[in-house]
Amino acid sequence: MDDDKIIAMTRALAKAIQMDDRYKAIEAAREQNSKDQVLQDLIGRFNLARFNLNAELSKKESDNAKVELYNKEVQEVYEEITKNPGMIAYYEAKTGMDKLITFIQQIIVGATEGRDPDTIEESECTHDCGTCGGCG
Repeated sequence: MDDDKIIAMTRALAKAIQMDDRYKAIEAAREQNSKDQVLQDLIGRFNLARFNLNAELSKKESDNAKVELYNKEVQEVYEEITKNPGMIAYYEAKTGMDKLITFIQQIIVGATEGRDPDTIEESECTHDCGTCGGCG
């Protein structure tokens, strides 16, 4: 099989992923979040606070009080963002999609290591080999 066929099959897989309900949930959450003015304002505040923090930290002699103030603001606004219902919905949808993509990667990697793709089962690998019976 040549590269063009593999790439075409990969594109077909990507299109199938975009038809999946998990992908559709992410897209719906993104669209909803882009229309949520409260969330957009929070993101703007977060970006400004992070910019101010980084600018202060990059100074030769940064003002510790300003660093502490900006850092606190970054943390507080981030916490507000993560409590926003739209962001919660997005993170939940993204978690489902990430799980699917991880399983797809496991199948591809297993196949490139000589394993039968039809027998590869989804695993919750922690990358700490002491936590399970091993790969494969």
